Amino acid sequence: MTRSIEAEVTPQLLKWARERSGFSASATAAKMHIEESKLVDWECGRVKPTLAQVRKLAGLYKRPIAIFFLAEPPTTFDAMRDFRRVPGHTAVEQSPALLIEIRRANWKREIAVELAQQIEETPVRLDLSVATEDDPAKVASEIRQFLQIDYATQKRWRNKDKALAAWRNALEEKGILVFHTSQYSDIEVKEMRGFSISAQLFPVIVLNARDSAAGRTFTLLHELVHLLLGDAGLCDLEHSRNARTPEEKIEIFCNRIAGEVLVPQADLFNHSLILHVGKSHRWSDEEIKEIAVDFSVSNEVILRRLLIHHYISEEFYRNKHREYLQRYLEYSGIERRGFAPPFRLVMRNNGLGFLRLVLDAYYRDKISSSNLSDYLGTKLAHLNDIEQAISRS
Repeated sequence: MTRSIEAEVTPQLLKWARERSGFSASATAAKMHIEESKLVDWECGRVKPTLAQVRKLAGLYKRPIAIFFLAEPPTTFDAMRDFRRVPGHTAVEQSPALLIEIRRANWKREIAVELAQQIEETPVRLDLSVATEDDPAKVASEIRQFLQIDYATQKRWRNKDKALAAWRNALEEKGILVFHTSQYSDIEVKEMRGFSISAQLFPVIVLNARDSAAGRTFTLLHELVHLLLGDAGLCDLEHSRNARTPEEKIEIFCNRIAGEVLVPQADLFNHSLILHVGKSHRWSDEEIKEIAVDFSVSNEVILRRLLIHHYISEEFYRNKHREYLQRYLEYSGIERRGFAPPFRLVMRNNGLGFLRLVLDAYYRDKISSSNLSDYLGTKLAHLNDIEQAISRS
């Protein structure tokens, strides 16, 4: 009988990889179909795992197998600042799936930086910055001018998916990489709607693909403000009016700016319905929806804007907000089984900016077909469809 080959791994790397991937010892042991004590023996160096077992651990933690043979843990990625708020708790635990997406986003950004150097392309620098002391209306106006999107353009969309694509394209033109979570990711919207990585070259925004189109658009603008503040991280976008911590102050500021960018005060005040009904009106869902369609945003965004500008009372807002929240939770809990062609998923997940950079490097023979497939997460058989879709963008 052939004896299994023991792997000369560094024990502390086994524990480091597990903890950084968000797995407990008991959860890992269950997935490996071994006793927890055996895993502890591996991580303490009392017993060596086999090469096959190390391969299985690498697959579980989504790490290259070579990492377990390093002398010490790598320090490639710093911990991401967590802006999410849970009353009564000091931290929010990040799931293994979320940690994988954070690593993937950092990895793609590093690829983008390297490929830009190889093809001698000078990345666009994000030459706009803001501070939390700035006037929200003024900042929002500067952002709209920066992205070159006015209300006349916005009103022609009248579709939340088109709006998301247009806002995303505008950000990518400014050198921001915009990714979606993988189609295989099971990150719930309540855990993460978006996060961002601040950097001089190729800053990153990641959107949860399970969120609605309108929800992703708001997240996109919220995370853009984080990048302009130079203070990116993991966000929850939960609405609040009273800041209890510095993180909450930043979140409130980012929410306010995102709302002002999507629905500028002047354009809202000049909307025909606003001019017609005035401030004493009790708004119906149909009326709120009519304004939301003109701005290609959610009813919730319009509701919040009406509250900020005193067109509705706090009580009316709270009641409607609970109603909208319930609908949203019901929506996010629905398992949508629609089929999307593989090339569309590749474009959605990677974004035009990253796609064009990778394809340019491939056409210049700077990377192999294997690299291209790995970077984009797709098979070469879909390359022609991807190229055609990009040419139409």
